[in-house]
Amino acid sequence: MQTADKQPRGAVLFFTVLLIGTAMIIALASLSRAGIDTFVQADRQEQARLARAHILGCFDLLLIELQADSSFTSSTIATPYVTCSLVLTSPTSQTREAQLILTQGGITRGVFAELTVQPVTVTVMSETF
Repeated sequence: MQTADKQPRGAVLFFTVLLIGTAMIIALASLSRAGIDTFVQADRQEQARLARAHILGCFDLLLIELQADSSFTSSTIATPYVTCSLVLTSPTSQTREAQLILTQGGITRGVFAELTVQPVTVTVMSETF
């Protein structure tokens, strides 16, 4: 007659599999989070590049407007894709200072420029954030 063996036959194997499974779930969760963070960061960088291209497009349009009309004044510059805020001042009769600002998708980009008119020449230009 067989006696009932009270030893935990499968308990060690069960806990080993449970421990390895838990470790794998934690590892996969952290890898998933890292992948999502990388995707979000890449998307944010693309938005920043696009905002920069748009603000420079607004600046180009400002130069075109000033070339056509040296007394051009406006508080905005509109392209087919965005509308940029514009602060245009005239320190002298032959110079203009322009501050363009664009906020797009939570990203703010700007351009500051000092210009001469007749002909339009950019003397100083810097990007601001």
